[in-house]
Amino acid sequence: MGGHGSIQPVLKNNKNLLRKKSLFKDQEKRFKIIDVKLKFKKATEEELELHKEKIRERSRRARIPYYFVIVTIVILIGVMTNYLITSNEEYKQSIQQQNLRLKKEQLAILIEKGDVFYAKEHYKNALFFYKKGQILFPKDAALSLKIKDCYQKRCERIGVDCEKLTK
Repeated sequence: MGGHGSIQPVLKNNKNLLRKKSLFKDQEKRFKIIDVKLKFKKATEEELELHKEKIRERSRRARIPYYFVIVTIVILIGVMTNYLITSNEEYKQSIQQQNLRLKKEQLAILIEKGDVFYAKEHYKNALFFYKKGQILFPKDAALSLKIKDCYQKRCERIGVDCEKLTK
């Protein structure tokens, strides 16, 4: 424990720094000399009601700017929300268009590779690329015809996958 009794002089000095209570006693005497009694005007009930109505009217007028600020903030929030929703919809549409364009490019590449193998009479490899393209666009009629033609040529050439032609 620090201090070893050295805290006592500090506390004594603190007491010496405080003001004396006698200062307040003098002020009491000074106020007793004046001895003034205040007189208030008595108001009637009608005057009190008028005064209350004025206070209510002032408080109503004081609230109007707050209402205006609240309505403005609500309108701004609505406008911002509407803007964000519409911009998000436009962004989604642009992403979908980009994805569709990329899928079409991939389909064109797959069909081109399949056509190269078809021209070389490698029907199994051509089928592989055509089926990959069919995964991207399952309802593509031109691709379905290429696949059917590829199965037919393969069946004629080596007699494999002939049962898929009948389905």
